[in-house]
Amino acid sequence: MIEIRRYDPTKDQVVLEFVPNKTIVRIRSVAMTPLFSREQFLAKFVPDGFWLAVDGTKVRGAVLVGVLDGVDPPSVATYGIKVDVPYRRRGIGYQLMQKADVLAEMTGIDRLFVETRPDNAAALALYSKCGYTVFEVTPENVKMEKKRKGLMHESYDSAEAIRRWNVHARQLLQLADFDPEEGDPHRIVLLNPALFTLLPDVQGKRVLDAGCGEGYLCRKLARLGAHVTGVDYSVEMLAMARERTDPALGIRYLHGNCEHMDFLDPGSFDLVVSNMVLMDLADYEAALSSMHRALVDDGILLLSICHPCFTTPDCGWVKDDEGYKLYWKVDRYFIEGAYEQPVPPDAEEGLILFHRTLSTYLRTLLRMGFTLVDVIEPKPAEEMLAQYPHFRDDVRMSHFIIFKLQKRQWATASDPA
Repeated sequence: MIEIRRYDPTKDQVVLEFVPNKTIVRIRSVAMTPLFSREQFLAKFVPDGFWLAVDGTKVRGAVLVGVLDGVDPPSVATYGIKVDVPYRRRGIGYQLMQKADVLAEMTGIDRLFVETRPDNAAALALYSKCGYTVFEVTPENVKMEKKRKGLMHESYDSAEAIRRWNVHARQLLQLADFDPEEGDPHRIVLLNPALFTLLPDVQGKRVLDAGCGEGYLCRKLARLGAHVTGVDYSVEMLAMARERTDPALGIRYLHGNCEHMDFLDPGSFDLVVSNMVLMDLADYEAALSSMHRALVDDGILLLSICHPCFTTPDCGWVKDDEGYKLYWKVDRYFIEGAYEQPVPPDAEEGLILFHRTLSTYLRTLLRMGFTLVDVIEPKPAEEMLAQYPHFRDDVRMSHFIIFKLQKRQWATASDPA
């Protein structure tokens, strides 16, 4: 069993050898040689910057991380990493590299930095898997950086989220391989089958797609005989919705923020569908109140969101040094707020997600006057896996959760506060 732990000066002295102006870290027969004196090394790396991978009593890997001195912007650097070759398939390098992220979080630093030789293929591959990208290459070394996307930002609001959606709208649909009739593969494999399992008969019904995006779900509902209105806060998404929609379907597209749908008459819809929207809004309570107001008494709300238990700041697959997925990591679940996602990849400004706990969502829905009718955590069906085999890992965790709710005619005094 591999243990990743801090260097312990009371029992790990054998790992270190100090010679004038340098420190040698010995991992079995392999040496890592940072150019630090004993005093510099102990001051800079102990206790929070020197981590070991230990198998029993044997050290099988180590990493040195620290804050770079005198650079702008402030950066956390990985000064060296070594892992015994037989252990690299066990994800030890990836786990050790995560300690740079830990130090960055502890110090409130957004940027991480590494450098290595151009011929060090193993290091370049590991750094790439950990999210670093190249920004400078010379004959002697390659410099790479990573900007953390899992930091909470109190200044982010719905206006900023809207701005970023407008900037990235068309690129996101291209990257996601978005089909105008069925949506992206995640919708095809996971969301659509679950949504339509929960969907009541919509023939002749008035349906609101709250946060309709480019309108694929509006079009599917209209083809089932519904009278559909789509609302979205992104003018770019609405432009694409209108481009892709046959006017004969009779869909009405309106520009507006789901947090404030006062332009819709109260009780004017039999069904509201909000598909992957609520986590994009700062004032989710206002949005739920607007949806409740738009529904007739006993009307139905279908609500899908990123699963808050699995989509947390700094979540993602932990992989071994060759890219095999070991497990899905979650962190900071109870820290609610807005954070930037690494979407689109390599974008200077990613999309914003407003994270809340599952209990926060459920208690708010009950308090707003909804009754929970059903819930599904979508997983891929075998027939879908035959067509989309890369979704097989989605039986190991849940990306999404879908609620079927009914509007109560009044809230009771026993509703959660």
